[in-house]
Amino acid sequence: MAYHLKLVWVMALCLALSLLATAWTGLELYRSTRYNQALEKQAHNTGVAITDLTLPQARYAEAARLMRAGRSSDAIAAYAKLAAGDDAALSIAAHFNQGNHYLRQSISLLDNEGLAAYDRAAPQLSMAKAHYRQALRVKPDWVEAKYNLELALLLSPALQSATDSEEEEEDDSKATHGWPSIPGFPRGMP
Repeated sequence: MAYHLKLVWVMALCLALSLLATAWTGLELYRSTRYNQALEKQAHNTGVAITDLTLPQARYAEAARLMRAGRSSDAIAAYAKLAAGDDAALSIAAHFNQGNHYLRQSISLLDNEGLAAYDRAAPQLSMAKAHYRQALRVKPDWVEAKYNLELALLLSPALQSATDSEEEEEDDSKATHGWPSIPGFPRGMP
């Protein structure tokens, strides 16, 4: 009988502890929900952007949210601030995301309008390459940035200097330069 009584007390204690843990988890969930609601209210109702907060991670999250919401010019401005900041990890991530944005825009233009849109896509490709190169200066082994840089390079024409053009003028009939020489349109990251 004493054994059963001990077992009942142990089970009651376990039940009480599990109820206490559930209450604590519920309280923490309530607190985090209230905090997130306050941030959203601050960002949307008062006109104060989350990027005004002091945490760089919050500014990065806000830039990503702006990009998803279709406000790319605001997102690019927020990424530019992060890229110039002191946090190296956020800086290279901001450069990478800016490069992805410019690469997506140029691919979209070339997909939709073909060669006629190349004059508008070329500056975006140039910006994409610059941002990928900046990210690779800090983190040279970043495979995704290397892949996207290579894609941007494939979409760009091969630029030649004035001295090179005379020497290679004979070889122009053999090779085509730029993205029209790619069979099909490459699909991949950004």
